[in-house]
Amino acid sequence: MVQHTQFQMSIFNLSETRIGSFTANAKADKCNGRIDNGEVTADGRVTFDFQQQVNFTTLCDSTTVSFRGQLNAAGGISGTWTGPGNGSFSLS
Repeated sequence: MVQHTQFQMSIFNLSETRIGSFTANAKADKCNGRIDNGEVTADGRVTFDFQQQVNFTTLCDSTTVSFRGQLNAAGGISGTWTGPGNGSFSLS
């Protein structure tokens, strides 16, 4: 059985910590979190960890999801994620 899950992720307050590295605040659907360990390499690889914050009102668990991808021609990122479950993603 294949399960498809779609969610909206917003990234804001992005700050470069050193050349090619970044942190940011983020929201995945109704769950707030933080992006840490963000890195963009010269060949277009992008990696970051989304640290979701627990919130009992919105039923958000405390968890970490790792994203690994590649910049695409449209300026988005396509790749895979690991955490509670695994899958592929596309950010635009």
